[in-house]
Amino acid sequence: MHIVMTDEPTQSKPDRLPRHALDEAAGWIARLGAGALTAEERAAFEAWQAADPANADAYRKVAALWDSGELAAAARGGAEPAPAPAIPRRHRSRVLGLVAASVLLVVVVGLWQIDEVAVTLAADHRTATGEQAFLDLSDGSRMVLNSGSAVDVAYEDGRRQVHLLAGEAYFEVLRDPDRPFQVTSGEASVQVLGTAFAVSKGDGSETVTVRHGEVAVTGSGAPEQPAVITAGEQVRVSDGMTGARTTVDPDMALAWLDGRLVFRDRPLGEVVAELNRYHSGWIVILDERLRRHAVSGNYRLDDPLAAAEALAAATSADLTRVTAFLTLLH
Repeated sequence: MHIVMTDEPTQSKPDRLPRHALDEAAGWIARLGAGALTAEERAAFEAWQAADPANADAYRKVAALWDSGELAAAARGGAEPAPAPAIPRRHRSRVLGLVAASVLLVVVVGLWQIDEVAVTLAADHRTATGEQAFLDLSDGSRMVLNSGSAVDVAYEDGRRQVHLLAGEAYFEVLRDPDRPFQVTSGEASVQVLGTAFAVSKGDGSETVTVRHGEVAVTGSGAPEQPAVITAGEQVRVSDGMTGARTTVDPDMALAWLDGRLVFRDRPLGEVVAELNRYHSGWIVILDERLRRHAVSGNYRLDDPLAAAEALAAATSADLTRVTAFLTLLH
């Protein structure tokens, strides 16, 4: 799901900025507004901006929105806040700063989602946030759509093609040598005869995971060099180029098929970003060290907030519900 970004800051709708970059930018603005950062925090902020051009771009755009008329309108007409949280004194100034940032976050991500809706309106099949769909295709193959996903299906004489527009999809393909099965997504193309695999669109890349069988993955940047991957392997296509094959546990990587999120020694920031895919609001991490903290776990996807509470307990972090739409880990 390659996101196209513009280079100039604007006070109107952000152009296809990655959701995670917008989330993190709003968090940084609130932290900066809550008081002076320590030298370590300032270094972390600079490192965050330098790590990805999307981060710096998101920060400029969200900062521009901070004083815009759109934010004021949202503040006047926004959702009712949740009951006032009990805020530890040592975190009070930052959390109260995030009350304002939560309105900003709703504005920015809400505007971003307008484009996502436009992309998926014409899809043959789509799922809402937190929803999954199990579909039988006309040739007897099976497709499962994960949360917030959309596909176009094109079956014609001599070919079976599915275009993944957003999110993630799993396929169990019925073998038919006379009609190859192809999945396209962003700058990636997956060619199969009969196998079970998943394709996921991320911010700027596509990931293919094979449960059994064999697929050939081709990036638009090197169409003559497909990567053949087999059961228990995964490959990522970024900027049209296919990366190296990696070995994965398919049951862990595809645990979402069973309604679970399973992870081992992953940064908390990555885990929370995954939880946000299934949550109608936003879970935001304030502390950069907390974001990098490695965690392991096995949680149900139908209750992202319960998973966030468990992760807060596991990392000795505080969890605060600022509004019905914003939850903080700090």
